[in-house]
Amino acid sequence: MRFTAILPFLAAAMAVPFDASNSDDAIKLLQNILSGIGPKAATPEFMNAAVVQLPQFVGDTNAPAPVPQKEVIPEFVAPVAASSSAEAPVSDSKTSAAAAATSSAAAPSPVVPATSASAESPVVPVAPPVTSAELPSPTSVVLPPIESAVPTTEAAAPPAPSPSPVVESPPPAEPKAPTKPADGTIASLIDEAKFNNALERCGINKPDLYNALIGGFTAPISGLNELALLLGNTAHESGAYRYKEEIMCEGVTGVTGKCPYGWYHGRGYIQISWEDNYRKCGDAIGRDLVSNPDIVIHDDAVNWATVMWYWTSTVQPMLQREGYTLGVSTKSINGYLECTSMGGSQIASGRISHIQCFQMELVGYSNDQSWC
Repeated sequence: MRFTAILPFLAAAMAVPFDASNSDDAIKLLQNILSGIGPKAATPEFMNAAVVQLPQFVGDTNAPAPVPQKEVIPEFVAPVAASSSAEAPVSDSKTSAAAAATSSAAAPSPVVPATSASAESPVVPVAPPVTSAELPSPTSVVLPPIESAVPTTEAAAPPAPSPSPVVESPPPAEPKAPTKPADGTIASLIDEAKFNNALERCGINKPDLYNALIGGFTAPISGLNELALLLGNTAHESGAYRYKEEIMCEGVTGVTGKCPYGWYHGRGYIQISWEDNYRKCGDAIGRDLVSNPDIVIHDDAVNWATVMWYWTSTVQPMLQREGYTLGVSTKSINGYLECTSMGGSQIASGRISHIQCFQMELVGYSNDQSWC
C-alpha cells in the first residue's frame, strides 16, 4: 500500500493544510508528525480513544527492518513528555507511523489496497503492533479544590450566657433577746438556779418544780417576800411537794368518816376542797374540774393553775389588807383550824419552818410572828 494514500487522512486528523499533488506538503506533514509540533488545534477525538491496532501495511520486502522508535506524545496530551520530541530522529523521509497513524474512533481510516512500491514514492516500513504495555502510564493530575460559588455564612457565635441573677442573701437575723418576763411574774423575780438553790437549802428536792410553777402560775405577785409566803404554805400543804392529793381521802369517791369532803376532797399543792370551789376554779382557769377533778393530780400546769386561782382570789386580797406576814397568809388558807382569832389552835410548826426558811433564802430575813 502506498503511504501517500493515507496522508490526506492524517492531515485532516491533524487539521493542517495538505495538497496531495504537492510533495512539499507531504514532507511538512511528515515532519510535523515526527516532531509533534503541529498547530495546536482542538484535541482530536482519537486522542481520547483506547489503543487502536494499526493496520498491517505491506511494505518493500527488500527494505531494512525498521528500528523501533520511542513513541512521541504531543505536548497538548502530556506536557511531562514534551522533551521526547527533540530526541526523535528524522530518517530520510521514512519514519514510524505508530503515533501519527492512530485514527479517531469517530472517523476510521478506509482500507487501501496494497500496491507495489515504486521508485517515485517512499515506502513506509511496517510498524510492529503497539501494545498497552508500551504506552506510558497516564499522569495523575491533582486539581486544586474548587471553592463553592455559594457564599458561606460563618456560623454565628453562640450567644454569651446571660449571667445568673444574683440573689442576695437576706442579712442574718439578729439574735432576739430573751423575752423579758412580765413585771411581777415569778419568772421576772427569780431564775431557775437561784430558785433550785432555795429549795435545796430548805430541804426540798424537786428539780422540775420551777418550770411547772412558772408555766401554771402566771399571775403577778408583789415580790420575793410574797413568793416566800407562797412557797412556804404550798410546801407545807403538799408535804414538801411530795403529795398532790389529801392523804386521808386518797381514792375516795364518796363521803366517809375520815373524808367528809367526799369526791371533792383536797387536791393539788394548795389542797382545793369542796365541790363549789372546784366549780369556781374550773371556770376561772377554763377547765372542767367538776367532771374530772383528778386532772389536778395528773397535770402539773393545772395543779399550779388551781394554786394561782386560790392565791389571787383569797390570799392576795387579805395580804394586801393586813400585811404580807406569816400569820396573815396562814389565816387566809386555814384560819379556822390554826388561828386563835378565828377559834382555832396554833399555827402548824411545819408551816412556820417552811415559810421562815424561804424568807431567809429569798429576802434575807424571816417574820417572827407565829400566831394569827
